[in-house]
Amino acid sequence: MRRRVSILPAGAAQARRDEEYEEDRRRKRKTKALSKSLIIDALKDFATQEKFKLVNPFEKVTDPFREQKQKQIRAFGDYSFWKYYEKIDVSRIYDGKSAEYQNLKLMFWETVFFILWLSIFTALVITSTSQLQYGCRAAQLSYWSDCRLSLPERQDCAVDNIKDISSFWSWLTNDFTDLAWPFEYAVHLPPDAFGRSSTYQLNELSKPFSMRVLDDRGIFFLLGAIRVRQLRVRPNAGCKVSNGFRHAFPQCYALWRSSTESKRYFAKRWTPTYTLPAYRYRTPKYTKQSRTRGQYSTYGAGGFLFDLPPNKTDGVILLQDLREWAYLDEQTRAVIIELNVVNPHVNIIVNTRLLFELAPTGEIVAK
Repeated sequence: MRRRVSILPAGAAQARRDEEYEEDRRRKRKTKALSKSLIIDALKDFATQEKFKLVNPFEKVTDPFREQKQKQIRAFGDYSFWKYYEKIDVSRIYDGKSAEYQNLKLMFWETVFFILWLSIFTALVITSTSQLQYGCRAAQLSYWSDCRLSLPERQDCAVDNIKDISSFWSWLTNDFTDLAWPFEYAVHLPPDAFGRSSTYQLNELSKPFSMRVLDDRGIFFLLGAIRVRQLRVRPNAGCKVSNGFRHAFPQCYALWRSSTESKRYFAKRWTPTYTLPAYRYRTPKYTKQSRTRGQYSTYGAGGFLFDLPPNKTDGVILLQDLREWAYLDEQTRAVIIELNVVNPHVNIIVNTRLLFELAPTGEIVAK
């Protein structure tokens, strides 16, 4: 059985396919329901066409007055007028609406305000500071320096004789202990001194309340304990030994800086147990101290510290044990002695800090 196949030209076949496609579209269009969403989509497509966009003739037009005002607002109070005042255009100063004039006016009133504030602050400091405070501070400084008149016009101080670590330990264990424990001033308090009754009766065996006096005349009393704090540096931090001497001197110790500070526990193996806390680093949060400015550096508030006990015998033994176990060595850069005293006669508390700087050169500077 033979099948007959009709062969059409290429153009006729394409025309036939187009007719079938158009007929199929008309048939689908009739079956598709007209809805609100279809209308909105058609309108959106129509509006997005480039030829139907509305052109705003004022889109590229700017207001020069508005731009100038915005520039002046941004430049008002700019620190550059203080930093580069010599480069200000003088010709624009005479214009009252210019940025130069407005900033110079602001700078003038800032200067007036600063001078007024400085005058008020200076007057407040002068009026609040009396000669009594300076006198108390000078009395404590003279007491701890242990200054005596060797000649009618010459004054020798014990701290001036400190030249190295050995002489410092000698001063600390001898002269300093005599100053820190001169004598005790017995204050006999009545039973109701604190406004509270006690179940214990005072008799001839009761020990009176004693306060430590830190003054030759008995008018300054110690508050709390005397604290000794040292700051140390790490080996080979901030310095470098020359190659020619490294075989003999492998380590060097620079000045104290926050970057060279040592916080390492440095107690030896057989160090007495009760002295071990003195070899442990304490943070500024623990010490609650402030920075101390010296000749070689400004030292931080942390460090290795110990508090002297109330008893003189215990204090001397503690200092001797620390000296024997090399509490101060070549890594030590500063020793700070801190204490507080009160003068009840004038109600003044004096904070005393004795700073001893151990320089890399080997000298000790007292301040």
